[in-house]
Amino acid sequence: ITGNPDWKEKAQKLIEARGSIVSAAPIAVSTLVRLGSMTDRSYTLVVAGPPDSPATRELASTARSLTGPDIMVVVADQADAAVDWMELEGRRGLAKPQLLICREGVCLLPAFTREEAVERLKLAGLVSD
Repeated sequence: ITGNPDWKEKAQKLIEARGSIVSAAPIAVSTLVRLGSMTDRSYTLVVAGPPDSPATRELASTARSLTGPDIMVVVADQADAAVDWMELEGRRGLAKPQLLICREGVCLLPAFTREEAVERLKLAGLVSD
């Protein structure tokens, strides 16, 4: 979720090192199997906004309630300069919280309301009609 390619590289090395186990008994290493699928097609869902804002909480709640347990939804205070994620680049000091649905550093248009969040999640294929 940090956009740091080192983490993806480490995950891929772990998968390569344990590939024979995954092939032989995938049920025994479900976390490793999930890690493999996350490195190939994972989405990052970031709600950029003050954590105590009702709008931030509503966007986070919407994303969490409509996606599965394998999708991570993170609330990041865009005003916090210590949070250095590529998803927040150019999104500092904004007036309204927003949901960002990103994949490999490319994001859909931000969602500012519950309705927009549902629309974007459907567009990304993360929820069905």
